[in-house]
Amino acid sequence: MVLNGIILVVSDLGDSVDFYTRVLGMKEIARESDEVCLQGREIGGNLILCPQESVDMDEGSIIMSFSVDNLDSIVQELKRWDIESELKNNDDGTQEATFPGPNDEFIYLTTAPPPAMAGGEESEICINGFALKTNDVAYSVNFYTQVLGAKEIEGWTYEDNPENVGLQAGDIAIELSSTGWFETKGFSFLRFAVNNLNHSVQKLEAAGVDVSVEDVNEQGWRWVFFDDPDDVRI
Repeated sequence: MVLNGIILVVSDLGDSVDFYTRVLGMKEIARESDEVCLQGREIGGNLILCPQESVDMDEGSIIMSFSVDNLDSIVQELKRWDIESELKNNDDGTQEATFPGPNDEFIYLTTAPPPAMAGGEESEICINGFALKTNDVAYSVNFYTQVLGAKEIEGWTYEDNPENVGLQAGDIAIELSSTGWFETKGFSFLRFAVNNLNHSVQKLEAAGVDVSVEDVNEQGWRWVFFDDPDDVRI
């Protein structure tokens, strides 16, 4: 399973594109009338911004898009889990399916190969993970590993919390936690790595974004938290 991208439903496409490109330093690689595709450096997936009026979902909703090898077997496994999915056979021989995940997330699968990466050399930022809140960690881990084929990151816990599990999908980590840090539905946050955190904070503050800067932890990591234009925690 390879993460193609994260589709974020936004209220104002222009404002959101400006925020992610001008403020955060992502690179626009494709644009259509109803969506814009952005990319960071050295990542296995894209961030796709989609206006709310083009989909029947609330602003801030997130859709995960993955490429898989055998969609038929996944659809059969979804039936065993009593999850309804819509399987579509395309004229080019590829297949696609959409269905709700176990934690209020929405998932899109395709047998088409991952989109060609544009390189992203000019980008200042890359996606390296996102977090999902779940009422049942074990169930969600089984779903993502047994149904979708993600790999559990061995020994992963957060601050010795057994209720936090890390999964790997291509170059992106999916974190499943029984206690989300933020009061958002399904998603706790999107996580990015940046070249220069001080520079990124300056750009955020210059754009009027309320930024919370955390101290360096034992691993030497430094965190910055803020909300995007649609209140998605980053």
